[in-house]
This record gives sequence, structure tokens and C-alpha cells, in this order.
Amino acid sequence: MVSNIITEDSKTGYEFYNEYAISHNMICEHADGKTNVSKRIINKSNSDVTLIVVDGAAYGSEMNNTMILINSIPGYILFTPESFEWLLLNSNILNKPYILDILKEPYNYIESSEFFSWENYFTELLNKATRESEVVPYSKGNNKSIRMFTTEKNMKKKIIESSDLRYLLKT
Repeated sequence: MVSNIITEDSKTGYEFYNEYAISHNMICEHADGKTNVSKRIINKSNSDVTLIVVDGAAYGSEMNNTMILINSIPGYILFTPESFEWLLLNSNILNKPYILDILKEPYNYIESSEFFSWENYFTELLNKATRESEVVPYSKGNNKSIRMFTTEKNMKKKIIESSDLRYLLKT
């Protein structure tokens, strides 16, 4: 059973997982960037199971080192959603049917000349959808924007259950 969470992200992604960890008597810490995740693995001091959460859309250059480490040091599970924003969009909390259509075939919507990465696209899409819903517009640095996603109902029933996290966290 997972007892620790390490996030690549030190902003809203970390805030979300930290809220989850607190409510489930777990420890959550952030690596403060993708290049620091490997350091957190090497510095592990106990035998608990740790879930590492990284944005798949941005983590490619670090993946090989991380996989080598977690295959040689027991007690790690790697979770790589497309991005944290993708995870929030996939939960359908905002009840925008067009979003689920986009998530099924994102390559038909993402114009690479406009967006540096898919993560950038999903961040912009989430920002647009929250503005349309008249909730606090999503922003990576705005903790208020994450509040609607961290209610008990939305966190567990929507976000955790709509992703592979339900199998990893066994809530």
C-alpha cells in the first residue's frame, strides 16, 4: 500500500496530492522539478511504498534514469498522466462534453506552432474551461484555483476514480 507520494510539480499538482495525502495519513513531498525526482529516489530513507507522480508530457528526458532507479531500488511506483491539467480535465468535474472529445483525440486539436507541449495545451484548455464555468480560473500558481478539485467528492470520486490512480492508491 502506498504511504508516500513524490510529485515532480511543486505547484498545483503538489497541492492536490498533498491534500489527498493529508486526508489519508500519507506523506507528500515535491521534487521541485523533473530533474530532481531521481535525487528523491536515491535519498529514500525507509522501506515504504512511494508513488512518484510526473507529467508524462514533459518527463521524457528524465524517464530512462528514473526507470533504472526504480527498477533497482524497491518500493516505487511511477504514475505518468499526460499532465496534471489533463488529469483534472479527464475527471469531467467541469461537465464540458467537448473536453472529453478533445481528450480522446488530442492530436486533432493541438497545434504545435501554438503550443510548446501538450502540457501547455491542456493547461490552456483547463484555464478556458474554468473561465467558462465561472469558477476561479485555473492557474498553476494559484492555490485558490485548485480548491474545487480538492473537495472530498471531487478528489476521490472524480479525479482518483477517473484515472489509473484508483488502482495505485486503492482508495
